[in-house]
Order: sequence, then C-alpha cells, then structure tokens
Amino acid sequence: MSLVRTLLIIDKSGTPKVLSVKDYKEDELYKKCGFKKPDGLEKRHTWSIRLDKVNYRITLFAKDDGKSNMENKYEFPPPVDTVLYFGSCAVIVDQRNVAGAYVPTNLTLGLWDKMYEKMFGG
Repeated sequence: MSLVRTLLIIDKSGTPKVLSVKDYKEDELYKKCGFKKPDGLEKRHTWSIRLDKVNYRITLFAKDDGKSNMENKYEFPPPVDTVLYFGSCAVIVDQRNVAGAYVPTNLTLGLWDKMYEKMFGG
C-alpha cells in the first residue's frame, strides 16, 4: 500500500501549490522542487505551532545558494523572513498524535493559510 502525502511547493515567484506525493521520501524532495540534483536542498527551519488544539511541526526545505534572478520571492515567517532562498521550496507538516509522536499530515492551502497567519502572530 502506497501512502500519499500532500505538501506545498512554493515556486520562485512565491506562489504556493499543493502537491500530492506517492511514497514520500525526504531525499527525493529536490525532484518535486524541479531541481536536477539534491545539492543544497536542505531542511532550513522547523516551526512548532499549536492550532485548533492540535500541535504541528512545519518543516521548510530550501536552497540557500543559487544564481542571481533565481531568488524565491515568498515571504516566509520569522525567523527566516530575512533569509534569501533560491528556486522552489518545499513545506511539509507533521501532526502530534495522542501518543506524542509526530505523524505526516496532508497540507492544504487552507491549513497553510491558518498556520502562516499564526506564525506571523495573527
């Protein structure tokens, strides 16, 4: 049985898009971001937030090195709001279950909007 996971790909213009991934593998995220090689695409930050009585862990994967004119235009929440990333970035979310373990959660644009607002202090 293959597991499908939805995550966000934020293209360099700053547009977030939901992507469904069968058999999610962290080491293959670079392909989902449109890169030919995994070089430089790394876990850059993890936020922990509580939203609607649920604890979430949000992880950003991005490249912090790239060519001029390939800068990602998205405004990420603090503390990475002043960091420059290049090309597409990926955002995944895990949710804490009753046993206290974090399990993969499907990320929708609606859920991301709520999380984004919360991370900015809204």
